Amino acid sequence: GAWPQTAVACLRRTTPTQAERAPLCHGLPTGVAAVDVLSPLGEGQSLLICGAVGAGKSTLAREVLEHVLTIRPADKAMRFCTDPCVPLMGAALHRAGTLSELMVTGRGGIGGSEALASLVAPLFAAVGAAEAVRDSGEHALLVLDTVGPLLRAWDLAADWAEAERGTPLVAEVSATQRRALFAGLFE
Repeated sequence: GAWPQTAVACLRRTTPTQAERAPLCHGLPTGVAAVDVLSPLGEGQSLLICGAVGAGKSTLAREVLEHVLTIRPADKAMRFCTDPCVPLMGAALHRAGTLSELMVTGRGGIGGSEALASLVAPLFAAVGAAEAVRDSGEHALLVLDTVGPLLRAWDLAADWAEAERGTPLVAEVSATQRRALFAGLFE
């Protein structure tokens, strides 16, 4: 199918240089003392939460999102989630018109890695929607419950490239390209 326009725009945008970035002036209280003390988050920053399956990463992200929506430092909030077990946010937050949730699962008929990689377009659509809010002069909060689709799409592309070439990719070059891909998302 066709990719959403926000996803296409997101993919075409270059990563801003350090000189093009605005200075961080305003903090973003998360409502989670451990995050606010150990890793304070400012407007314009990103925070990557890593941990084992079942460690509470999605729960922590949901709590931060609820708090930010309650105190309103963000004009719009977007949440991308692939886990059908994670509950949606409360109806009151949706009624305020500030929250968009994109709950997606892999395409029917596709299994395994391809199903996960098929979610790259919706992930980039969520990122693109947040960038559109930012570009309009408003503040956006984007919560990605996973970057697994992007990671799996990268792995599949590398596997296909190796199969096409008939030789393994150069590890250092591949790692540099992968870092650049993720830098565009996290910076």
